[in-house]
Amino acid sequence: MFSSGGGLQVPKPQFPALNSPQRAGAAGVLTTASNGTRKVALAPGHSLMDWIRLGQKEGRKLNGIGGQNCVVSPEELARHNKVEDAWMSIRGKVYNVTPYMSFHPGGEDEMMRGAGGDGTSLFDDVHQWVNLESMLEKCYVGQLRKTIDIRNPSTKGVIKRVGEMKATSAATLAPPAPVNTGLTSTTQPVVEEPVPADYQKPKARYDWYQNGEKITVTIYAKCKSVSTEHLIIDRKKRDLRATLFLDDHVYTVHFDLFEEVTGECGEGIKVIAGPVHRVIFVLNKKNPDIKWVSLGKALEGNNTMIQRIDKEPTFRPCKVTTCQPLTHDIKLFGLELPSGCHMCLPTGYHVHLRVNVDGNDITRPYTAVPPSLLPPSYHGAETSGRIIHLMIKMYPDGQLTQQLSRLDVGDTVDASDYEGTFVESRLQRIDRLTLVAAGTGFTPMARLLDWCFGQQKQKPKHIKLIFFNKTEGDIPWRDDLTRLAETRHHNLEVVHVLSEPDQRWAGPRGRIRQELVEEFFWSPAQHPNETFLTCICGPTPFTQLAYKLSKAYGYANEMIHVFAA
Repeated sequence: MFSSGGGLQVPKPQFPALNSPQRAGAAGVLTTASNGTRKVALAPGHSLMDWIRLGQKEGRKLNGIGGQNCVVSPEELARHNKVEDAWMSIRGKVYNVTPYMSFHPGGEDEMMRGAGGDGTSLFDDVHQWVNLESMLEKCYVGQLRKTIDIRNPSTKGVIKRVGEMKATSAATLAPPAPVNTGLTSTTQPVVEEPVPADYQKPKARYDWYQNGEKITVTIYAKCKSVSTEHLIIDRKKRDLRATLFLDDHVYTVHFDLFEEVTGECGEGIKVIAGPVHRVIFVLNKKNPDIKWVSLGKALEGNNTMIQRIDKEPTFRPCKVTTCQPLTHDIKLFGLELPSGCHMCLPTGYHVHLRVNVDGNDITRPYTAVPPSLLPPSYHGAETSGRIIHLMIKMYPDGQLTQQLSRLDVGDTVDASDYEGTFVESRLQRIDRLTLVAAGTGFTPMARLLDWCFGQQKQKPKHIKLIFFNKTEGDIPWRDDLTRLAETRHHNLEVVHVLSEPDQRWAGPRGRIRQELVEEFFWSPAQHPNETFLTCICGPTPFTQLAYKLSKAYGYANEMIHVFAA
């Protein structure tokens, strides 16, 4: 699961690759992958499919606590650090990895590097793109005790301090020292990650002033880039938390305000770029006649900069505004953030939805989509950070989707902060953009198409969507895609590939394979003077094979981005 090398934006096709030790010979034979990752050939009966069958047979009993879920403290997590009793936290979720030990290609030693502690950074080094929640679903123990709920913002969670630094003035730009990141349990060593010689941590500070009935808050940030989408605001009465994502860090301003404010905090947000960026947002005084002598009382986490991986998830109750069927088993949900909250999801990013089932919290990631593929798709509510649209497939046996399928307009569901790695600027100055999606892996592609249909001056010259589904009835937004392709909107070409079509289907059939890549992918060798970007999203086996075939067809790492939640 882990590697000592640095993480990449594209997947490393060794988990489980076609030549994985899971398909290899005798158990106990140690091999080394091209990237330096140690692999152990597994015993017969310990392949990926064997692991899936075991999960189907044993069910949630694999989590070691009888299939129940619980909230796990860091102290409790640290106690489970033995081969015969190993728990691990990844992205705030605790898994009992003991039953998976003998199925893991890296062997017992690799798994034990994260036992009893937080293995997120180690996992992301190699497997950031892997659907972890599907792979270890039956091993899920519960949430690590550190979640903040906006309905009770004063609740104190357990805050990790690994990688945290004091916020400093944007004027002091001394090169920072390397930080240690990795395992946080006291029973595990801290792993020192390599830091580029020219790397500088972001720096930030805040200031404020008042002008009559308005309070203007400015965050000064020294970082690579920043946009209005990087700012999340959560306000409940006088409790204000502004979270600013700066490269791989997060800066927080958190106050019990001096007096009450009114209206939405997202109004008037703007970014002024420069050597030191300025992010500005405005608060409206409820009582304009009162002069504030301070911004208020600083609360926990105020004026701190921590690594993004150490950020505690914040969930907020969102009201369902729309619930529209797109196919026989896919619905489009519109979720309105609570009053006082502002969050615009960057292109290709996702949030986690959370529901409570029998006293246990269940979460799943979903990528934001536009409300329609036909331009102009976005309206005021979306661009102002008030509504999130999610395209969700309803699984009959899905614990969370069973609950979501019952939601109606006016109901509420909890949504987290956004997560993701895609950099929107990669779409600029691209000659040929290929979108390769399977099923609901289309969700990030919808936002990419929406971006390309917008008013950006620099956008891809040619766009091709290669969309894999089982049947014609499984294709979401099929009519919209057909109209866009027929009008050749922005030189868009759409190719539908079906694995279980009826006899009337005249298009390509089957699953992703070399012949389809050679037929429908643009060849970098045939266009040596053009720039390429291929985006891939779908189930893990599909993603692995699509990535491998793209590489074999001549696409370099920098030409590929894999979306995974």
